[in-house]
Amino acid sequence: MINVSIDTESNGQFDPFWVEHASQIRKIEPAIKAPKTRIGKKILKEDSFNNPIFKAYNRLSPLFGSIVAIIEYDVISKAEGRDYFSGQTNQRMVLRAFNMRVEEVIKSPYFQEEAKKYEDYRSFFEGIVSGFRQLENQIQSGGPLPDFINSLVLVFSREVTKIEGIENFKINTPGIRNKVKNYLPELRKKGYGEETLSAIKESIESALGPHS
Repeated sequence: MINVSIDTESNGQFDPFWVEHASQIRKIEPAIKAPKTRIGKKILKEDSFNNPIFKAYNRLSPLFGSIVAIIEYDVISKAEGRDYFSGQTNQRMVLRAFNMRVEEVIKSPYFQEEAKKYEDYRSFFEGIVSGFRQLENQIQSGGPLPDFINSLVLVFSREVTKIEGIENFKINTPGIRNKVKNYLPELRKKGYGEETLSAIKESIESALGPHS
C-alpha cells in the first residue's frame, strides 16, 4: 500500500505529528466523509448525477462530498464566531484526514461493474497525496495558509484535471459557500434529528476543537 504519510514513520523517519495527533485525525476522517446539511447533500447529489466527470469516475464523487462537508463546517463555524481551519495544527490534521479519506475511497476493492479501476485513478491518487504532502510541508515550515480550503480544493481540482480525458475541472467553492450560508436560517429552525445546528456544531467541535 502506498505510504500517504499518516503512519508513525514517514520516509524512514519517525513522525511525531502523527503520534501526537493520530486519535484526533482519526476523528476528523469520518466527520468529513459526507455533507451534514440538506443543502450540502443536495449539492453532492446534483453534481454526482449531472457532472459527467463524476459519472465516468464515480469514486471522485464521495471525495467531492468530503470537500462539501469541509466547506459546510467552515461556513457554519464562522457564522458561530469560530474559525477551525485557520490554525497550523488543524490545517495539518485536516490534510492528513483527507489523505486517509482518499486512500479509503480509491484503494478499496473495485466491483466488477465499475468501468474504471484503480489504474485509472492511480495518477490522481499519487498526485493528490504528493500535493497534500507539499501543502503540509509548507504549513509546517511557513505557518498556516491564509486560504487553506481554497488551497486544498486547488490541489484536488489540479489532480482531477490530470486524469486522462479530463480538462479544466473546477469546483465552484464560492457557490457552495453561498448556498450553505443562505441555508443557515433554515438550519437554525430545526429542533430535532441529526441535521440540527447543535448536532453539527458538536460534530465540528469533536473533530476539530479545541486545537488551532
